[in-house]
Amino acid sequence: MQGRKRISPFPVFLNLDGKPCAVFGGGKVAERKIRSLLKAGARVSCFAEKVTPKISALARRKMICCRKVRLRGGPSVRPFLREPVLVFAATSSSGLNTAIYRECGKRKILVNVADVPRLSNFISPAVFSRGALKVVVSTGGKSPELAKTIRKKMNGFLGPEYGRLLEFMSGRRSRILETVPFPAKRKKLFRELASPGFLACFRKKDSGSARRYYEKLLKKERLYRGSNVKSESET
Repeated sequence: MQGRKRISPFPVFLNLDGKPCAVFGGGKVAERKIRSLLKAGARVSCFAEKVTPKISALARRKMICCRKVRLRGGPSVRPFLREPVLVFAATSSSGLNTAIYRECGKRKILVNVADVPRLSNFISPAVFSRGALKVVVSTGGKSPELAKTIRKKMNGFLGPEYGRLLEFMSGRRSRILETVPFPAKRKKLFRELASPGFLACFRKKDSGSARRYYEKLLKKERLYRGSNVKSESET
């Protein structure tokens, strides 16, 4: 009998802004998961018998809801799974983590069991950020340490200029989409705005050159004429 074809995880970014999420466990791993969820704007609840000082500090500042509870298997977990759309199981008990996974499965909740890919229906990858730019590295759970090594190498390859460029483009992209009616012209313009020449302005931290470069491209494509796209001096 032919074996089942190996399935690759589907890469996706979740919008967790304002969504309830739960972390079971109060150690260093749980602490990292909580911080990543807070960065995503999630409403975080932590359930554990003991927590680290940093988790306690987050609770005191009312950044998270922290319930110090003694969990023993599925029945003790169920009351805390009524709201969460996503769960991290990061307790020190493999049996409890397995119970959390099973209870989440019954409720169709996304769940990640720390360091146990087979008991997870999503993977938490290594993430490298430069402002709005996020580069995700995943080994499919086979070697998280390799993913972390690759993420560190990104630090030398992708400099802070990428974040500055994206900050500059905030609002300008939507303005161009609204005011430039021709898809081919938009595509050409966006390609130029992602070119090494434009990126060089941000590497030098020269915002004046960036604005002039931007306006030069608009004038080159005659986007001022008969459109609502204005120069920086007009806005």
